[in-house]
Amino acid sequence: KGDVLQTEGKAVTGVRTIKLGTVMLTRSGPDGTSRPVAMVGRGHLLDMLPLLGQKTRLGVRALSAGRTCELPARALTDILLSHDPALLGSLYGHLSLTLERLADWGHVMRLRGLPRQLVATLLLLAQEQGTRTVRLPSHIALSELLRTSRESVARTLGLLEEGGVLQRVDRWHVTLGPNHLVVF
Repeated sequence: KGDVLQTEGKAVTGVRTIKLGTVMLTRSGPDGTSRPVAMVGRGHLLDMLPLLGQKTRLGVRALSAGRTCELPARALTDILLSHDPALLGSLYGHLSLTLERLADWGHVMRLRGLPRQLVATLLLLAQEQGTRTVRLPSHIALSELLRTSRESVARTLGLLEEGGVLQRVDRWHVTLGPNHLVVF
């Protein structure tokens, strides 16, 4: 948790996939400041650009304890050059999933109001984690992503809980209630 797994603009020699855990993707804007743009979890490739001999375009920081699997880019490139249909299909599928998820996060950022953004964030995290019970990132991570204060995140989560939109399982886990769509 908290480890920097990838730095934007650096060369990496392998292709990594997330086996367990959740990470924050960051990207530098026109002002040169790196900001969170998405959270992804198991099954996502951190970067495919090493296959093309290019530097990374995203930063990656672990939000929870987890595991990654790394394969040397050179070995994968050799297999790709042999036009292995199974590997090509898998890489295309991962690329499609990454683009889909980034579009989903773009949608979250355009929702009006923090309650809507938080519910949409929890829905995406539930998909990433493959369960209805979501392991919450820290309030600080959520506030960085949603461009608000930690206090606003804590207050809004409390209001969503009071309204039955989510149920707290314990300090770190919530489940979306049956009326979570009321927020939208």
